[in-house]
Amino acid sequence: MSAGRTPWMVPSLSRAAVALALGALCAGCRSTPQAAPVITTRSGPAPRPVPKVPGRTAANPRPSPTAGAVGTNAETRGKMLPPTAPPEPRPPEPAPGPAPTRDPARAPAPAASPAPGPRTSTETSSRAAAPRRAEAHTAARDDRDDRDDDELDFVEPVSIDRTLPNGLGDWDVRVGARHTREGRDSVTAPYVQVFGGVLPRIGVEFRAPYVLRDGDDRARGVGDLGLALKGLVAGDGRDVPAVVVGVDGEIATGDEDDGLGKGAHSAAPFLALLYEARGWTLQGNVARGRQYGAAHDDDEHFWRLQGAVAAPRVADRVHLLCEVDGTWTRGADDPSLTVAGALRWDVAKDQSVGLAVPFGVNRSSPDWAVELHYQIEF
Repeated sequence: MSAGRTPWMVPSLSRAAVALALGALCAGCRSTPQAAPVITTRSGPAPRPVPKVPGRTAANPRPSPTAGAVGTNAETRGKMLPPTAPPEPRPPEPAPGPAPTRDPARAPAPAASPAPGPRTSTETSSRAAAPRRAEAHTAARDDRDDRDDDELDFVEPVSIDRTLPNGLGDWDVRVGARHTREGRDSVTAPYVQVFGGVLPRIGVEFRAPYVLRDGDDRARGVGDLGLALKGLVAGDGRDVPAVVVGVDGEIATGDEDDGLGKGAHSAAPFLALLYEARGWTLQGNVARGRQYGAAHDDDEHFWRLQGAVAAPRVADRVHLLCEVDGTWTRGADDPSLTVAGALRWDVAKDQSVGLAVPFGVNRSSPDWAVELHYQIEF
């Protein structure tokens, strides 16, 4: 302690220094924002206090729309914005009044529905027959499910001539053989037959046999060639019977002396019909022909009649047929007539196998015959 100062002045100076230091500290706190103190607890640091927002209270944490807000852009940052006025409430809409009532006396009376009466026998029978008609229609449609509706395609005969021509661009090839027994003689004739459509509703046919004759006279060689031209002139065979006209002929390429041919050319214009109903196919043709170059004048003119009936399918892709073939030549004692039972089996799409067994019914006809062929469509 220096001279000239009394001991009582020391506490006074100390109190003055402390007051000056506290004043400077408080001035610094007002000018420089300080971070909120972090209070450390046993479980970790306490959360930082949330700054107070005008209008937010403990009971109402979200500020009221009427309270002031702090600006966020450069001009109003840090300034309090004036409170926003709440939207004016919309006036309540008037409740809808009662619907206007109509005078019951003027309102039209509802039409009374007729009381259901007892069904008549005609109505009952027609309702009962409807399922049967539907089943018959379905069966007939299934019978033709493998055929094209745009083309005329029916069950073809086996041992007699086909009725309908091929469609334009359709070609069929048939390869088969026919064995005929007459007395002690027998004739086996393998053949190739081609059917083709050259124009709309017009087709051609070609048949080339090779004859093997056994018995008293044995011979081998080419038989008479067959040609045909036919056209569909009316009908489709289902709604209206199909009407076909054409010319059937033979060229005498077989040796008559050896029994391989007839020894004369022939041409026979014909008329053919075909109709299908309920799965049954009826077809036939009648021809009036003439032979050219025959040895006997009585053999020049002849009539030919052919017909076939095809039953509905008896099994999967199998049809049964009955076929008739008759020829009457002027000057002959009796006409030649055969009746055949036939079967056609559709082995695959556009492929079929035909089998026929004709039997003669009079002495001018062969005893019996067997014909088998395979046909494919291109």
